[in-house]
Amino acid sequence: MKAAGMTSPLRTQSASIYWYSKTMFGNRKEKVELLEAFVVSGKDKDATVKTPNYSQRIYILCRDDDKIFNKTFCDDMKKKLGENATVHYINDPIIHGLMKGVGMTSQLVEIEPGTTMHFWVPTESIHPNNKLSNKPPVLFVHGFVANGIMTWLFQILSLSSDFAVYVPDLLFFGDSITTRPERSTSIQAECLAKGMMKLGVEKFSVVGLSYGGMVGFKLAQMYPHMVESMVMSSTIIEMTESISNASLKNIGFTNWPDFLLPKTVSGVKVLLSIGSHKLPWLPEFFYKDFHEAMFSNRKEKVELLEALVVNDKDATINAPNYSQRIYILCGDDDKIFNTTFSDYMKEKLGKNTTIQYIKNAGHLVQLERPCTYNHYLKKFLLSS
Repeated sequence: MKAAGMTSPLRTQSASIYWYSKTMFGNRKEKVELLEAFVVSGKDKDATVKTPNYSQRIYILCRDDDKIFNKTFCDDMKKKLGENATVHYINDPIIHGLMKGVGMTSQLVEIEPGTTMHFWVPTESIHPNNKLSNKPPVLFVHGFVANGIMTWLFQILSLSSDFAVYVPDLLFFGDSITTRPERSTSIQAECLAKGMMKLGVEKFSVVGLSYGGMVGFKLAQMYPHMVESMVMSSTIIEMTESISNASLKNIGFTNWPDFLLPKTVSGVKVLLSIGSHKLPWLPEFFYKDFHEAMFSNRKEKVELLEALVVNDKDATINAPNYSQRIYILCGDDDKIFNTTFSDYMKEKLGKNTTIQYIKNAGHLVQLERPCTYNHYLKKFLLSS
């Protein structure tokens, strides 16, 4: 017998469906009129889409499998809107599934009005009660070629059981954007620090690759109270003009945008070949998809590269001062920042720094030799 005042689940469900249908599909006549007015008449001659004029920065965020307005529409819209517009496609349900399996989730963090940074974070850290993990927190900072998840996937899968792993996308990579005009490593470091504080993490270790290593060094310099230790791979402290010129000469390029922001699929092949000790065979569609996915926001990324190189006389590399323990973990066949650069960096950093070379690995050491890399990485982090 049903207790007085109680409603059956079936009746409750029916009421919910009725409420939803009334809410979503009420005012049918007026909505039909809206749709009729929605389509511009006159065989496109009245449309403003041909010459849109917007002074604002515009961020287009789309699903890559949208069946109504597909990628062709989005790409055309970005082209029409011009240089103030950027587009990003949300994809990779497999990646989201993998991250969910290791207890991580995607989180957009508003650093300040106009600046948003995307992080992969431990799921438990965004609980309503903001219960932080007891595991040691580690911040992984990616390089210039890919976003955080593509750079550090093997490390996330290996370390997430023992560490509270945080993987951001730097500004103009992935889903991270800003309206601020600065393009230096300092603004990247500032946003990382503010993002981690908003996530409730005040102390952590930093693992940085290439460009991410330079951002990591700047982060430790600007916020020494937050960075406990550093693992730096395939990187330098600072990109001085002399280091930049020597490195570009080694790889046969005259500027960084031509190398790091290829405009063709063949350019992607050259980039990955130089970045590897021995590039494995990969199907043609991989290079094509990689080129489409990883090289958006070209204008802003060119500006990042221009701001990266500093005059030798303005460099801080000549007198670095870091209180943290530093572990340099590199491939022995890095063609971009070879062992000469790494040995010089260790000498400059002093007694708090140790170095380890991984055999038969290039600039992308964490992808080429993930098991060996993860072994040394865990060993250092657990000893910190």
